[in-house]
Amino acid sequence: MTRLALLMLALFGAGCAVREAPTHFYALSAAVEPAAEQQLPVTVGVGPLDFPKALQRPQVVTRENDNKIRVADFHQWGGRLDDDFLRILSDNLVKLLGSSRIYTYPWESRLRPEFQIRINVSRFDGALGREVVLRARWQLLSRKQRRELTARQSDIVEPVHGDDYTAYVAAQSRALARLAREMATQIRYFARQEQGG
Repeated sequence: MTRLALLMLALFGAGCAVREAPTHFYALSAAVEPAAEQQLPVTVGVGPLDFPKALQRPQVVTRENDNKIRVADFHQWGGRLDDDFLRILSDNLVKLLGSSRIYTYPWESRLRPEFQIRINVSRFDGALGREVVLRARWQLLSRKQRRELTARQSDIVEPVHGDDYTAYVAAQSRALARLAREMATQIRYFARQEQGG
């Protein structure tokens, strides 16, 4: 076999080895305990959600600095991150409010939530082994009053306890739980006002 043929074979083998590297898949998880407070049987619609385009991809994205991101080809989301974000946020609110009537956008037209949360996420990324940043502007709306009850910006920084992607995604889940707690506090406050308590 010629030297050129051996070289081509070696390069082909190296290419196959790279392509056969295992891909790891991740999902956010609900990270709150059920509410210790009295259950609040309200109906809440969660969404719509405006999510950064840079994060709407299968790969997990981390940030090297303010102007540079890293896309991990072999570390990917098991589904769409924006869908997962809404679903887990809703699951957290179910636990925090003690209500099973929490619906993610888009909900059926026959459902008329008493409250609605519109969310605009500008950051949901960070660095391995350092921290995750969740920055979101959100509005709480009342169907009964037909108006915006409050508009907030949440700036949440959650440490990453480890240098791998599992620890990174766990930190993202904890950051999302903190956002849910902030929202649940406001929902409880305004629900009591509407109920005259």
